[in-house]
Amino acid sequence: MDVDHLRKQSNDCWKSNICMNFCLQFLKFVKECIQKESNPNAHFIFEFDAMSRVITFRNEAGEAGNRNLLPSWYIQSMENPV
Repeated sequence: MDVDHLRKQSNDCWKSNICMNFCLQFLKFVKECIQKESNPNAHFIFEFDAMSRVITFRNEAGEAGNRNLLPSWYIQSMENPV
Protein backbone atom coordinates (compact mmCIF):
# COMPACT_ATOMS: atom_id res chain seq x y z
CA MET A 1 0.00 0.00 0.00
CA ASP A 2 1.32 3.43 -0.93
CA VAL A 3 1.63 5.39 2.32
CA ASP A 4 2.13 8.71 0.55
CA HIS A 5 -1.18 8.16 -1.26
CA LEU A 6 -2.89 7.50 2.09
CA ARG A 7 -1.49 10.72 3.50
CA LYS A 8 -2.77 12.76 0.55
CA GLN A 9 -6.15 11.01 0.61
CA SER A 10 -6.67 11.71 4.32
CA ASN A 11 -5.48 15.31 4.24
CA ASP A 12 -8.83 16.67 5.45
CA CYS A 13 -9.29 13.99 8.13
CA TRP A 14 -6.60 15.03 10.59
CA LYS A 15 -4.37 17.95 11.48
CA SER A 16 -0.67 17.45 12.05
CA ASN A 17 -0.48 19.95 14.94
CA ILE A 18 -3.23 18.07 16.83
CA CYS A 19 -1.41 14.79 16.27
CA MET A 20 1.91 16.22 17.47
CA ASN A 21 0.28 17.81 20.54
CA PHE A 22 -1.25 14.45 21.41
CA CYS A 23 2.14 12.74 20.98
CA LEU A 24 3.85 15.35 23.15
CA GLN A 25 1.29 15.00 25.94
CA PHE A 26 1.40 11.22 25.71
CA LEU A 27 5.21 11.10 25.92
CA LYS A 28 5.15 13.41 28.95
CA PHE A 29 2.63 11.07 30.58
CA VAL A 30 4.81 8.04 29.79
CA LYS A 31 7.86 9.76 31.24
CA GLU A 32 6.01 10.51 34.49
CA CYS A 33 4.83 6.90 34.78
CA ILE A 34 8.16 5.29 34.03
CA GLN A 35 10.26 7.57 36.24
CA LYS A 36 8.44 6.18 39.27
CA GLU A 37 9.33 2.59 38.37
CA SER A 38 12.66 1.04 39.39
CA ASN A 39 12.03 -2.48 38.06
CA PRO A 40 13.85 -2.87 34.70
CA ASN A 41 11.49 -5.73 33.80
CA ALA A 42 8.35 -3.65 34.24
CA HIS A 43 5.94 -3.62 31.31
CA PHE A 44 3.50 -0.78 30.94
CA ILE A 45 0.33 -1.21 28.93
CA PHE A 46 -1.10 2.10 27.71
CA GLU A 47 -4.61 2.44 26.34
CA PHE A 48 -6.33 5.44 24.80
CA ASP A 49 -10.11 5.71 24.88
CA ALA A 50 -10.96 8.07 22.01
CA MET A 51 -14.54 8.58 23.18
CA SER A 52 -13.58 9.81 26.65
CA ARG A 53 -10.16 11.14 25.50
CA VAL A 54 -8.48 9.43 28.45
CA ILE A 55 -5.18 7.54 28.53
CA THR A 56 -4.88 4.80 31.12
CA PHE A 57 -1.99 2.51 31.96
CA ARG A 58 -1.17 -0.47 34.06
CA ASN A 59 2.12 -1.94 35.13
CA GLU A 60 2.28 -5.63 34.41
CA ALA A 61 5.61 -6.42 36.04
CA GLY A 62 5.79 -10.13 36.65
CA GLU A 63 3.07 -10.80 34.07
CA ALA A 64 5.21 -9.87 31.08
CA GLY A 65 5.28 -13.31 29.49
CA ASN A 66 6.64 -12.91 25.98
CA ARG A 67 6.52 -9.10 25.80
CA ASN A 68 10.25 -8.53 26.24
CA LEU A 69 11.30 -5.48 24.31
CA LEU A 70 14.99 -5.67 25.14
CA PRO A 71 16.92 -8.96 25.15
CA SER A 72 18.28 -10.10 28.52
CA TRP A 73 21.91 -9.87 27.32
CA TYR A 74 21.39 -6.16 26.62
CA ILE A 75 19.85 -5.47 30.02
CA GLN A 76 22.70 -7.34 31.72
CA SER A 77 25.32 -5.39 29.76
CA MET A 78 23.72 -2.11 30.87
CA GLU A 79 23.66 -3.24 34.50
CA ASN A 80 27.33 -4.25 34.38
CA PRO A 81 29.09 -1.87 31.98
CA VAL A 82 32.69 -2.61 31.08
